[in-house]
Amino acid sequence: MARGRGAFLCWAAFSAASYGAIRVDITPTLIAHKNIIIDQLKLHNSQLVQVFVKNVGNSPLRTLKPIKVAINDTVYSGFLYGTEEKGSLRGGPVEAGETGKITLQIPANSFRHCQLLKVQIDVDQEVQTTTNGNNVFANDQRSLISREFDNKGFCRLAAQPFLLVAWPHHPEESRG
Repeated sequence: MARGRGAFLCWAAFSAASYGAIRVDITPTLIAHKNIIIDQLKLHNSQLVQVFVKNVGNSPLRTLKPIKVAINDTVYSGFLYGTEEKGSLRGGPVEAGETGKITLQIPANSFRHCQLLKVQIDVDQEVQTTTNGNNVFANDQRSLISREFDNKGFCRLAAQPFLLVAWPHHPEESRG
């Protein structure tokens, strides 16, 4: 019986390798924060930040190692948590196509609601991998608008200035 099971596992590994490369690839999708009190006696405050990540690869991400995240070029360490539907366990897993979160604890009032932040995950390139040489780190940096937990207000971005030109414009007619 054990011999047959081993042969099946060997066949399954060979079949998976022949059908496609293993790719663990996450990309940031959202950032949310809230101020929290860590020590009520000393009134020590902190800000809890969650960077939501989507696994766009084809294999689950599992890690208990800290993940380095750069926000506006300041590097923080945090831990991966799996999806809410599966109990949000530390270390994952975040299955392919699912969204997990990297939780960070940073100084209080570091970010505000609707602030535009440059977010880069897996700064030291430790948790993502591939077996076919594709660059899984190319999608690690995005500009995201920070949202405060439980704040349903919309974020307004300043309108881009534009040049108003009379239409149609015929430069040769205006020389007259």
